[in-house]
Amino acid sequence: MRKLEWMSVAVLALSLSVAVCLPVWAEAGLDKVPAAVKATILKEAKGAAILKVKKEKEDGAVVYEAKFVRDGKVTEVEVAPCGKLICTEVKLSMADVPEAVKATILKEAKGAKIEEVEKKVASGKTTYEAEFEAGGKDVEIEVSADGKLLGREVEAADDDADDDDDDDDDDDEQEVSIDQVPAAVKATILKEAKGAKIKEIEKENKHGKTVYEAEFVVDGKEIEITVAADGKLLKREVEDDDDDDDDDDDDDK
Repeated sequence: MRKLEWMSVAVLALSLSVAVCLPVWAEAGLDKVPAAVKATILKEAKGAAILKVKKEKEDGAVVYEAKFVRDGKVTEVEVAPCGKLICTEVKLSMADVPEAVKATILKEAKGAKIEEVEKKVASGKTTYEAEFEAGGKDVEIEVSADGKLLGREVEAADDDADDDDDDDDDDDEQEVSIDQVPAAVKATILKEAKGAKIKEIEKENKHGKTVYEAEFVVDGKEIEITVAADGKLLKREVEDDDDDDDDDDDDDK
């Protein structure tokens, strides 16, 4: 009997040691992505703990996004199913950006507080994106590495009722039911949900355009889709859980 007790203790100790030694990527769900994608993410992380991994669809194409903290900075990478690194985004402080970039950001912000700055590297090109609030509106600008202003995007505030004919002029977000959305939108949502219960639908006004966001759970995975007013699927985001969600990888084969 005593020998059996010692064996039980030994087995318990072994199982605990195995659990403690599990690699960080296993906890984050990285073991559920294609091998080529995992290799690229681990290479870019350089030993940093993987905080989050998710699979998305952008413009109909499957991509994988991973977040980790490298060299003290929050970093996100986007990887294609074949393992190709699409882009890298690193959150920075104003002290970390080049002087030419900083000068342009401060000039555009006109004294407003800089909410966020990111360095983005894609296709060998480095750009910087900054967000701030000016005149009650959210503003995002894109600046080249030499300080040239590449783009400026303004998110209209709720009280800025432009000439938008949509009935959500004064509401940034409005929760609606499946029967309250346009027929084309409803058809797309139901097609993507594949019979799953729709948890939530929100009608939003983004950049002057009305879009619909719907959430549902398929095969144990939480999915969020963004649909245009004409029914076009704009985005599909899959939240990978610790559950077995290998079935969703079929989309990228």
